[in-house]
Amino acid sequence: MLYSKKVNLEGGKIVAIAMSTTHPNCPETNFVRAHLYLGCFMLMPVSPRVAHMVYMINIDFKGSIPKFILNSIRSDQALVVEKIRKNLSA
Repeated sequence: MLYSKKVNLEGGKIVAIAMSTTHPNCPETNFVRAHLYLGCFMLMPVSPRVAHMVYMINIDFKGSIPKFILNSIRSDQALVVEKIRKNLSA
């Protein structure tokens, strides 16, 4: 199960965090694919059309995952910044 929270701070700053967690209504199974220790980003406006972004992720891929799949996941994570940029400019 994933817990996430977004906070809007003064000055237009946005902080979002996510982490894996457990809940009695959603018990873990033997098929846990990954554990997200922490995923977060912070957007800080610099000007009306420019923002500074800090993005961090700490994840443990459980089990034996082929290297080509891990490389694909890492590439997809790098595209998160581009996806955020497109959503903000829409």
